Amino acid sequence: MKYVIAIVLALISMSFCGTVTGYFTFLCEEPPSEAMSYVTVAPLSVFATGDFYSVPYTSPDASWDFSLTADFSDEEEYYAVGMVLTYIGSGIPMGIYPESPFHTNDGEAADIEITLDDTVNSFFMVNPADITFENIYLSFYDAISMYYTGGDSILEKTVPLIDTFELVENIPSGIKFVCAFKDINDNAMWEDGEPIAFAETPESNLVIIAGGVSDTVYIDFATGGINEYYTLELRPRLHIHPSPFNNAMIIDIEIHDKRQSTLQIIDIAGEIVFSRKIDDEKHIVWEPDNISTGLYLVRLTTMGTSIVKRVVYIR
Repeated sequence: MKYVIAIVLALISMSFCGTVTGYFTFLCEEPPSEAMSYVTVAPLSVFATGDFYSVPYTSPDASWDFSLTADFSDEEEYYAVGMVLTYIGSGIPMGIYPESPFHTNDGEAADIEITLDDTVNSFFMVNPADITFENIYLSFYDAISMYYTGGDSILEKTVPLIDTFELVENIPSGIKFVCAFKDINDNAMWEDGEPIAFAETPESNLVIIAGGVSDTVYIDFATGGINEYYTLELRPRLHIHPSPFNNAMIIDIEIHDKRQSTLQIIDIAGEIVFSRKIDDEKHIVWEPDNISTGLYLVRLTTMGTSIVKRVVYIR
């Protein structure tokens, strides 16, 4: 019996409904306090997939102090990320707690200082494989516009690279798709037929450009663009209509990558109410059964990232 009690106590000690407290500071001009702001605390794998809707979050008060209560596990490694959504398509004030990843102690962590900036200097390392390293450019696409407005990612900045390891300055902060390409046509723009490779992590091809981040971003042509040419038209697409809907929702999916993908519909509490494997272009009619009126998230996970769109169900 004493062993059973010990196991139960050990399990309880691993997870607490704890609290993470801290504050924002700014290297850029301080936004107005009424601007929409967020701070989230989660494992890196969650941020890398773009699944920002399933993590606990809070908004700092007028003095930029925050307190976030959630089921934190002392065994987990957490990243604290803060942002202020001033406007989409340009650098937004964003930062990561520089001592991330960190652990909670009995579910608690205090004095988490997140320094936000709207532009960031970051190192990039490019493996050109068997591509001659000349006329190589980096392009930065804003991914936040895609997740928060359902639109396309926005090209924000393109810079030439002189060396395979280089510091790029004044990158608009935010969550990005970052690619390197060889400019064969000599017009400083990527076009069909030019080798291209995206920055990738084991979890995703999303890159966080923010204050407090010091990691070097790595891009490898050997795995991302020398044998297969990508076009922006070949990105996966998720189309949903109508919204709001009541009897049925039509979901059109275009997937040009043959790796298996997953479609999920998630309620506002984070519970998956529908899940289906997708392996090619699909036209799905979803007729909900025994669910509540409200906001739902439709998430397509494919090609190392997630596309999320919001719909409203009215019964």
